[in-house]
Amino acid sequence: MTVPSDPRPYLNQLISRLTGRGGDFEITMGDVLGSEMPVMKNRDRAVADLLSQSLVWGDREYLVTWERRISFAEHAREAYALAAALRERYGVGVGDRVAILSANRLEWVTAFWATQALGAITVGSMRGGCNLRSNSGSSIPALGWSSLMSHAQTPSSVSTRTTRSCSPSKVIFLA
Repeated sequence: MTVPSDPRPYLNQLISRLTGRGGDFEITMGDVLGSEMPVMKNRDRAVADLLSQSLVWGDREYLVTWERRISFAEHAREAYALAAALRERYGVGVGDRVAILSANRLEWVTAFWATQALGAITVGSMRGGCNLRSNSGSSIPALGWSSLMSHAQTPSSVSTRTTRSCSPSKVIFLA
């Protein structure tokens, strides 16, 4: 087999097969928030769709750390349980901004997908010592991970944590 000296024609052909008419990633023009732009024809409409679609992978490993292994099914169950707790107990819903204050860990991923399942917006935040205040100036309660997951149906304790101002409506603090 010979390798072409210039791979660009091969790459262009490959991209055309993938994104052209009938390709798995076909690109068409579509409306996005009132603007016409190139979009994938067969795309999901919301990030939350990915969580429900991950259930087809069942007991296959989703995330692995030194301490724990979690399957796609287990992750989805935890994310949906946390989403229910956030919605029922704390009123998190579509369009709410939720800051997750945590190091990189499995619980951060679960909290992210729980907010996505509700149609909420996960906002970037940094651990820090500044006061986190709502637009009205009142302190915002941080939702502790232990209380959320140990009582996913009805979490009972709320602690106050603070960080730099990013104006979320809710904060999840993973201690």
